[in-house]
Amino acid sequence: MVFLVDGERFEKGEAPFLAGVPRDVSTAEVIGSALDAIFEGPTAEEKARGFKLVSSKATGLENFSIKDGVLTVQLKGGCDSEGSTVTIADSIIRTAKQFREVKTVKILDTAGKTSNPTGAEDSRPACLEP
Repeated sequence: MVFLVDGERFEKGEAPFLAGVPRDVSTAEVIGSALDAIFEGPTAEEKARGFKLVSSKATGLENFSIKDGVLTVQLKGGCDSEGSTVTIADSIIRTAKQFREVKTVKILDTAGKTSNPTGAEDSRPACLEP
């Protein structure tokens, strides 16, 4: 399952703004495959139902690692919230945390920086803040 923005709920300001959509992913690398699947965006049918990918100018993820329940991923391509309160970070965090192995998510910008690299809470880079 990957989590995409429910455009209709987002436009109305009705949380939750993300909804899970099923995806076939590689069982060998299920967490990484699920995260990569986010960037495929919604299918034609999902688009017709109002789902959308808010990429925040990112084109994918790299430098994926998980250690002691902390998942770290780095954005590829770009990083810009464009003033939105919902960003690619929300889809990444929600998708990753459906897996019991993931307790905390650290998202790095294209330069490898995040707001709180060492804390026990999730962290996104400054470029994904509204």
